Amino acid sequence: MTAPTVSLVKDGFTVLASLMERLPEYKRVEVRDLHSKAIGYVWGFQDARNERSTDLSWDFGHAYAIHAAYFALGEKGSRMPIQEAFRSWSLHKEIRPYGSY
Repeated sequence: MTAPTVSLVKDGFTVLASLMERLPEYKRVEVRDLHSKAIGYVWGFQDARNERSTDLSWDFGHAYAIHAAYFALGEKGSRMPIQEAFRSWSLHKEIRPYGSY
Protein backbone atom coordinates (compact mmCIF):
# COMPACT_ATOMS: atom_id res chain seq x y z
CA MET A 1 0.00 0.00 0.00
CA THR A 2 1.30 3.43 -0.91
CA ALA A 3 0.71 6.18 1.63
CA PRO A 4 -1.21 9.16 0.26
CA THR A 5 0.27 12.62 -0.08
CA VAL A 6 -0.24 14.36 3.24
CA SER A 7 -2.48 17.40 3.10
CA LEU A 8 -4.98 19.02 5.39
CA VAL A 9 -7.76 16.54 5.87
CA LYS A 10 -11.17 17.43 7.24
CA ASP A 11 -11.02 14.46 9.58
CA GLY A 12 -7.29 14.79 10.20
CA PHE A 13 -7.53 14.07 13.90
CA THR A 14 -9.35 10.83 13.15
CA VAL A 15 -6.73 9.90 10.55
CA LEU A 16 -3.85 10.58 12.92
CA ALA A 17 -5.55 8.75 15.80
CA SER A 18 -6.10 5.73 13.57
CA LEU A 19 -2.46 5.73 12.48
CA MET A 20 -1.21 6.15 16.04
CA GLU A 21 -3.26 3.14 17.21
CA ARG A 22 -1.35 0.99 14.74
CA LEU A 23 2.06 2.08 16.07
CA PRO A 24 3.97 0.60 18.98
CA GLU A 25 4.35 3.01 21.90
CA TYR A 26 7.97 3.92 21.20
CA LYS A 27 7.04 5.05 17.68
CA ARG A 28 4.05 7.00 18.99
CA VAL A 29 6.42 8.96 21.21
CA GLU A 30 8.59 9.76 18.19
CA VAL A 31 5.60 10.94 16.14
CA ARG A 32 4.36 13.14 19.01
CA ASP A 33 7.87 14.60 19.35
CA LEU A 34 8.05 15.35 15.61
CA HIS A 35 4.60 16.97 15.81
CA SER A 36 5.89 19.34 18.50
CA LYS A 37 9.10 20.06 16.59
CA ALA A 38 7.15 20.86 13.43
CA ILE A 39 4.94 23.33 15.31
CA GLY A 40 8.03 24.91 16.87
CA TYR A 41 9.72 25.17 13.48
CA VAL A 42 6.80 27.14 12.07
CA TRP A 43 6.69 29.42 15.11
CA GLY A 44 10.41 30.16 14.63
CA PHE A 45 9.87 30.74 10.93
CA GLN A 46 7.03 33.15 11.71
CA ASP A 47 8.98 34.92 14.46
CA ALA A 48 11.73 35.68 11.96
CA ARG A 49 9.10 37.44 9.82
CA ASN A 50 7.23 39.10 12.70
CA GLU A 51 4.16 36.99 11.92
CA ARG A 52 2.11 34.70 14.12
CA SER A 53 -0.56 32.29 13.01
CA THR A 54 -1.38 29.54 15.45
CA ASP A 55 -3.60 27.91 12.82
CA LEU A 56 -0.70 27.70 10.36
CA SER A 57 1.64 26.15 12.90
CA TRP A 58 -0.94 23.64 14.15
CA ASP A 59 -2.07 22.71 10.64
CA PHE A 60 1.48 22.05 9.46
CA GLY A 61 2.38 20.25 12.69
CA HIS A 62 -0.60 17.98 12.24
CA ALA A 63 0.16 17.29 8.56
CA TYR A 64 3.77 16.51 9.47
CA ALA A 65 2.68 14.15 12.23
CA ILE A 66 0.54 12.24 9.72
CA HIS A 67 3.51 12.16 7.32
CA ALA A 68 5.77 10.84 10.11
CA ALA A 69 3.21 8.24 11.19
CA TYR A 70 2.97 6.82 7.67
CA PHE A 71 6.77 6.59 7.61
CA ALA A 72 6.84 4.91 11.04
CA LEU A 73 4.34 2.35 9.77
CA GLY A 74 6.56 1.61 6.78
CA GLU A 75 4.02 3.00 4.34
CA LYS A 76 6.34 5.78 3.14
CA GLY A 77 9.84 5.16 1.89
CA SER A 78 11.33 8.21 3.57
CA ARG A 79 10.46 10.91 6.05
CA MET A 80 11.24 14.40 4.84
CA PRO A 81 13.11 16.74 7.16
CA ILE A 82 10.82 19.33 8.73
CA GLN A 83 12.37 22.20 6.74
CA GLU A 84 11.80 20.49 3.38
CA ALA A 85 8.32 19.36 4.33
CA PHE A 86 7.39 22.90 5.38
CA ARG A 87 8.66 24.28 2.07
CA SER A 88 6.45 21.83 0.18
CA TRP A 89 3.49 22.40 2.48
CA SER A 90 3.85 26.20 2.25
CA LEU A 91 3.60 26.04 -1.52
CA HIS A 92 0.92 23.38 -1.91
CA LYS A 93 -0.72 22.83 1.50
CA GLU A 94 0.49 19.25 1.31
CA ILE A 95 3.73 17.42 1.92
CA ARG A 96 4.88 16.18 -1.45
CA PRO A 97 7.82 13.88 -2.19
CA TYR A 98 11.22 15.40 -3.03
CA GLY A 99 11.42 16.93 -6.47
CA SER A 100 7.67 17.23 -7.00
CA TYR A 101 7.39 20.85 -5.88
